[in-house]
Amino acid sequence: MSKLKRPPSPERLAQAARLLEDGASQREVQRTTGLARETLRKYFPGKGWTFVEGGEFRLRNFLADQQIDRKYNATTTRKE
Repeated sequence: MSKLKRPPSPERLAQAARLLEDGASQREVQRTTGLARETLRKYFPGKGWTFVEGGEFRLRNFLADQQIDRKYNATTTRKE
């Protein structure tokens, strides 16, 4: 027999709404509030990042990491 799930508290929903309005991704809202992404999709349809926005974010992070790695490697591999 399945358990009945309690609806999320109004405080957690309000916190999630604020984060989404500030531009946070659903994954970040999930980590911060503890609400499941399914719950976020149910209560805030169409909010959060699109697939393209998520891809752009990952690409920017990847490129930034590559740049940091190149700078680190350039400073640590020099021999005097």
